[in-house]
Amino acid sequence: MFPLEELRGQQLFQESEGYLELIFVLADRFELEKKTRNRLAERALHCLEQLPELMKRGDRYYQIWGQSLQVMEQYQEAVEPLQQAAMLAPDQIDIWLSLA
Repeated sequence: MFPLEELRGQQLFQESEGYLELIFVLADRFELEKKTRNRLAERALHCLEQLPELMKRGDRYYQIWGQSLQVMEQYQEAVEPLQQAAMLAPDQIDIWLSLA
């Protein structure tokens, strides 16, 4: 992978995590409408879609994907990517908590 491609991938990861973080922070302080929450989660997923193929394999990718689906209340669909993340990083407690 080229350095610029890897850098762009890291930016996309950070952006997708930022959307999820924004959802959680806003939900803690305000009544966040489902429409708004879903739109932010869809943006996180859109960032993941833009990642270079080589970066679509790690635990970070699967965790963000699964958590985005959970935010959109697509719980059944979220199980598979979260299980994949847990298999890739079994020591990550936050992934296991997302599966609970």
